[in-house]
Amino acid sequence: MSEPVERRDPVERRDPVEHSEPVERSEPVERSDPAQPLLAVRGLVKHFAAKRTVLDALARRPARTLKAVDGVSFDLMKGQTLGLVGESGCGKSTLARTLMGLYRPEQGEIFYGGTAISGLSEEQRKPFARNIQMVFQDPYSSLNPRMRAADALREVLDVHNLGGPAVRTEMVGDLLHKVGLSLADGAKFPGEFSGGQRQRIGIARALAVSP
Repeated sequence: MSEPVERRDPVERRDPVEHSEPVERSEPVERSDPAQPLLAVRGLVKHFAAKRTVLDALARRPARTLKAVDGVSFDLMKGQTLGLVGESGCGKSTLARTLMGLYRPEQGEIFYGGTAISGLSEEQRKPFARNIQMVFQDPYSSLNPRMRAADALREVLDVHNLGGPAVRTEMVGDLLHKVGLSLADGAKFPGEFSGGQRQRIGIARALAVSP
């Protein structure tokens, strides 16, 4: 009988960011010194106001706070892989979204290559966003059901102003080929793909900016 695995405290997430119009090409940030962490998190906190019910209002219960991420710190060196383990709802996705800039933390700092990025505006974060990409667990919820696969990939190129208009069509074809999809698949909507194929589109979208 194996010994019980040590249980770790759960961790969590950040606030949705709207896409901006294409601007001048944002060059990827130069990689950090290998001696320092590629990604460092210090005391990260992200709380949410719990939804109040009618009974809460009638009973005059005070507003509650959901502590999704509460004082998370870690270092991730270049070439390392970090796995977060915890039950559903413990804050794993909240932490990932906060690192990505989708949620803004109440406290704490996020450093990429030694540069603090948690307090940057969306425009200031854009060069860093090209080096930090996310593949969502549920590919269907991360894709616009009314947007064809090729358009979903091209949108990433448009936002980051990568390549000219003519070149982007070729880049989209290359991305589809990289993940084992055909150019004809680019004309399909997410609902026409299997779950595995939708996940491939999500991976291709993350690879589009060469993180």
